Amino acid sequence: MVQVITLPQQIAAKVWWEDTYSRDRLIERVEQVTCEVMELASTEILFRRTRKREVVVARQCVTWIMYLHSGWSFKELADRYGGMDHSTAIHHCHKVADSVDSQDPYIYPAICKIMKHFPNLKQFKFHQTYRKIPIDYDSE
Repeated sequence: MVQVITLPQQIAAKVWWEDTYSRDRLIERVEQVTCEVMELASTEILFRRTRKREVVVARQCVTWIMYLHSGWSFKELADRYGGMDHSTAIHHCHKVADSVDSQDPYIYPAICKIMKHFPNLKQFKFHQTYRKIPIDYDSE
């Protein structure tokens, strides 16, 4: 039996494909920019099991940006970085949100520099813990 695919099914499949593809491209670009801003050698270092501060902070920044601005779930983000638990991704978001709120001298300027590369990103999710935080795009 031949399966007939209707036009709405084709459109839905195309939208799903483009959405998935663009999400993957976005996270790769966010990882690349984050590594450049944090002065890390390459994006592969984000996937290693290391606890060096600069690598952990970079991973936390990517997790926070992707959760808030792209709709990736904690589980998807945790799986991407070596199969860590989703609660670790939740901790990453809490840590960065608190650091940006208090304008931490290490994380806040890095987030501002990273977000300068993505001026069209809109906050996808809103939650009291991950409140909309004003980013000063002009700070260096």
